[in-house]
Amino acid sequence: MNIDQMCELKFIAQNEGVIFFYSGYFSQKVLLAVGDTIKHKMSADDVDSNTSKKIFTVFVEQVQNIIRYSTERIEENEKKDAENELSYGLVVVGKEEESGRFYISCGNMILKNDVVRLKENLEEIQHMDKDGLKKAYKEKLKAGPDEHSKGAGIGFLEIARKASKPIRFDFRDASESNSLFFLHAYI
Repeated sequence: MNIDQMCELKFIAQNEGVIFFYSGYFSQKVLLAVGDTIKHKMSADDVDSNTSKKIFTVFVEQVQNIIRYSTERIEENEKKDAENELSYGLVVVGKEEESGRFYISCGNMILKNDVVRLKENLEEIQHMDKDGLKKAYKEKLKAGPDEHSKGAGIGFLEIARKASKPIRFDFRDASESNSLFFLHAYI
């Protein structure tokens, strides 16, 4: 990257109201450190505690998604210990000037084979109202994670429950076997 590219990146970030941007490898330790930084920034900006908690929750869910499902990863040992995995992704936390709404966006590579299943799941969530999200969340907690989940299986429902508008998502082919997955939530 040269200075012109750095300036362009800074200009784009400022125009988009970016508070925090990270592109690189995530681990549980990075999640905790960055999460703490975001909490402090929200506190310094006097963001009300309810909004701050929602931002933090959505941020954590999105980063956990990157850690668990990014196909760009480095495993430090053969045990595949979650504490030692490094998974590549991008996360942006920002605030729109016009609406005053905060947003959290993330992106990471996933297997192309997972796109159809994930898209169907997210479309279903996207069309639920608050009561439907609450009901689906409770049902999912009782049923437990599905066979494709590496967590509790409630992350997207949790993000949608905290969001002030329906979540947005998209996929872009990146290679023969991978697609870039993008998720965006307003708080």
